[in-house]
Amino acid sequence: MTAFTVANGNIAPGAPGSLFTTAAQANQAFLNQFESGGTLASIQQATNGAFAPPNIYGFPSTFDQPTYYKWNFEIQHELGWNTLLSVNYNGTHGIHIPIIDNGLNAYCPASACPGGFQGLPASAPNPSFGTVSQILSAGTSNYNGLTTSLRRTVSAGLTFNLNYTWSHALDDVSNGGLLPISLQTDGSLLYPQNPFNIRGNYGNSDLDVRHYMSFGWVYTDVFRHSGFHWGPNAVFGGWTLSGNDFYRTGLPYTVIDEAASTTLAGFNYGGVIFGTPLTNTYASCGANAVNVPCLTASAFASSSASPTGFGQQGRNDFRGPGFFDMDLSLSKDFAIRERFKVSVGAQAYNLLNHPNFDQPVNDVANPLFGSITRLVGPPTSILGSFVAGNDSPRFVELKAVFRF
Repeated sequence: MTAFTVANGNIAPGAPGSLFTTAAQANQAFLNQFESGGTLASIQQATNGAFAPPNIYGFPSTFDQPTYYKWNFEIQHELGWNTLLSVNYNGTHGIHIPIIDNGLNAYCPASACPGGFQGLPASAPNPSFGTVSQILSAGTSNYNGLTTSLRRTVSAGLTFNLNYTWSHALDDVSNGGLLPISLQTDGSLLYPQNPFNIRGNYGNSDLDVRHYMSFGWVYTDVFRHSGFHWGPNAVFGGWTLSGNDFYRTGLPYTVIDEAASTTLAGFNYGGVIFGTPLTNTYASCGANAVNVPCLTASAFASSSASPTGFGQQGRNDFRGPGFFDMDLSLSKDFAIRERFKVSVGAQAYNLLNHPNFDQPVNDVANPLFGSITRLVGPPTSILGSFVAGNDSPRFVELKAVFRF
């Protein structure tokens, strides 16, 4: 595939000096030079500089299918008649995960990197091409998780389930490097920082939730079991009250230097340059970061449009705010004859109207670096999953369903 850059001008087809005429002439000159074994310099000269080295994609001669090994071990033990305790360990190891390495022809000339760029040459390894990308089956992943669950029937009608999970997920690139998991403040990193060291990207997965707790409960015939014995049973009997509360620690993110990445993007580089911390303190952000940044630019090497090397930071070393949600539901079924039933009730999503915050701005070159600028929505609501990327509202739904 050839690539031509033609200056603005007349677009009338066939007219002297028009864009179409100029492009056709450049294309013919390219074909003539290519057939006669012309060099990059001779092709560019023959096309009056209109020819630009093409970008190419490649695959290795052997491309392995992703393979995952999973193992699981669980112990359950009854604690009396009404309580069940279970401990479950789950492990996963993945190999041959696809990774797109699109910086194999990257370089940084002295004009952009006066002091040189450690890890990249000063000229394109192959000037006949632009960005060279290769899709490799070289990624790996690991997951270890331990879940403890306690299920108990407290009294007639009331049952609860308490869960806690500790887990750690690591990989070179998340989601196979094909689509970003996060599309909000801090997008997923899909490519290796160093195109010649894919394993340098091995770190916390984009979905690495270290601690997760949930509490679900169901209270059947809630009015009668809670001591309300007045009124007709058809009206006050049979109501079910249930709830689900959960909390997780924050998701990880990487501090990046967009100024350095933008400079290298003009020289066949397709990755993202990480920031370089000046201390060993890796902060976690909380809700207070809405008013006070949880990261400051002074804690990192200065952002530079003339970079000198790859950032000295592990991928996804930093953590965003945690997430909390509480949902509640009240419902009752009314039987109408033998075949008909009416269900009425109410559901509340994010009952406490608790705001949940997104990760802070992770670009050290951005004036808002370290600040939280948006909310995130609950995992589900009356409008479905992921109702809005920057909403965290309370939703209350009154409903009636007729079944026949």
